[in-house]
Amino acid sequence: MAEVDLNPAIRERIDVLRNQNVLVDVLESELTTGAIDGIRQGFGRRPRNPTRTFDTSDEDRARIIEWLLQLPLSGEQRVLVFWPQYLAGVGMRFGDFARHYDNLWFPSADDLFVTDDRGSWLLRLDHEEIFALYC
Repeated sequence: MAEVDLNPAIRERIDVLRNQNVLVDVLESELTTGAIDGIRQGFGRRPRNPTRTFDTSDEDRARIIEWLLQLPLSGEQRVLVFWPQYLAGVGMRFGDFARHYDNLWFPSADDLFVTDDRGSWLLRLDHEEIFALYC
């Protein structure tokens, strides 16, 4: 089956990961659009205060990876990663996401939503370099 037509910038990011032998599945357009709409609508129903936040603006890559890996999420857990501005999404293991977040999210340019298949939690990486976990 052919992959979903993606924005070239997103395609390039996925190709970088695949060239590093990271398993990344491109999500179907309908699933992606529905999930992003659901996240946007549900965001108002989540607690106003995130469970955890991290200002990454003055942090190095190793410290950011450490923070991500200490979250109460299994590294083997499959997560869904969404770029709302591109209506694009991928599936991958959380541990891979944590170790390669900087191939997927560009500060000052991207907002990124990461969640599980059930939407039971949300990790938001925003363009202002704040990471927030909502449980």
